[in-house]
Amino acid sequence: MKWFLLFHINQIPFLKEQGLIPGIDRFVKEGLSYLRMASLSCGIQVWLARSDDHRTWINIQDEPVLNKGPEKYDFRMLAANQVVKYKDRYYMYYHGLHQVETWTSDVAMSKDLIHWVKYPMNPIVQGDHSSPILVLTSGKYRLYTMHPSICLYFSK
Repeated sequence: MKWFLLFHINQIPFLKEQGLIPGIDRFVKEGLSYLRMASLSCGIQVWLARSDDHRTWINIQDEPVLNKGPEKYDFRMLAANQVVKYKDRYYMYYHGLHQVETWTSDVAMSKDLIHWVKYPMNPIVQGDHSSPILVLTSGKYRLYTMHPSICLYFSK
């Protein structure tokens, strides 16, 4: 497998000007590439950009596609870890910061990548375990959390 640099932050002017940080995942929907972003200056929330050439990225909207709060589990800030497409829906696995310095692992769902609904049973794992990543192994999904140490969860 060969790795290559898709873009550099300085090549995306609106990201640099707005203080946005691109996420590590890029995905394609209907011929357009999408990239999720976070902003450190806004208490970390999630934005979305799209491109048809991987060089010129256009912000989808001025408002974040996923906001922090109003619930306690992501009241102070949130940041996306991964977006997974399953059947006709997208699932964003993200971590949030609770009011009392506890990190949480959470999930939201969308049909269009722009309008997200947070799972009503968030956080999806108990305790101070955050930065969730979903991995498909041998036909089954495993959920890993990366903070403060790596933990593995299986579905029931």
